[in-house]
Amino acid sequence: MRALKYDFVTAEGLTAVRSAKICPDDLTVHKDEGPGPVRARAMGMFRRVLVYEEYSVMKKIACLFPGIGYTCDKPLLYYSWKMLKGLGWEIVPVEYSGFPSGVKGNAEKMQQCAHMALEQAEEILQEIDWNEYDEILFIGKSVGTVVCAAYAKRHRLRCRQVLFTPVEAAFGFAGRDSIVFHGTADPWADTKAVEIWCKELNLPLYETEGANHSLETGDVDADIKEIRSVMKTVRKYIQHSTAGTGGPDE
Repeated sequence: MRALKYDFVTAEGLTAVRSAKICPDDLTVHKDEGPGPVRARAMGMFRRVLVYEEYSVMKKIACLFPGIGYTCDKPLLYYSWKMLKGLGWEIVPVEYSGFPSGVKGNAEKMQQCAHMALEQAEEILQEIDWNEYDEILFIGKSVGTVVCAAYAKRHRLRCRQVLFTPVEAAFGFAGRDSIVFHGTADPWADTKAVEIWCKELNLPLYETEGANHSLETGDVDADIKEIRSVMKTVRKYIQHSTAGTGGPDE
């Protein structure tokens, strides 16, 4: 998307407004040869607009895929949301519901939940034109890691994926440009299996010793320190070069 820094100049030759925003529809830019600012004309009260710089505005979208009971207002997703919003990302929470009880330790019910969530995600995201975005980021938690990875694979999206405490089924769909966070006391996913999957897929794995499925240990001070460390790692990951992301993979 084209954006310009420009001065509005009145008919009397006075600079009325200085701005840095997306170029208005009624502004026509004329580039002269040689050095100096780009010249432009605008309709209305302004005689001319001096354009000093042209730059691109990246369109970035991040979708949050929560777990069964771990909603978007809980720490890992809440702080990811706040951080991304501050970095200029458009945020789409993918809120699904209607899961059966007694899912933990039941592979059949887990598969059922993943299927239900994926179909609801399809409905929630159906109006999004992924081609409009330069960068796409999916953040999943628990069963949400299966949903985000499966959705990206189904739609052949080139996107980055942050997988918070993934269940093992997620690795069957996970993209090669994913990052994984796991607690070694997570009862929903075996640590050895997670390590094997990450090694096989060459995915960066960040383990929190003694942490549960919420990536918490029960020590409040340690957990606050850990969430800060996790967010720092996620921030570094998303700010890394994102060449080749965005839109469907042809």
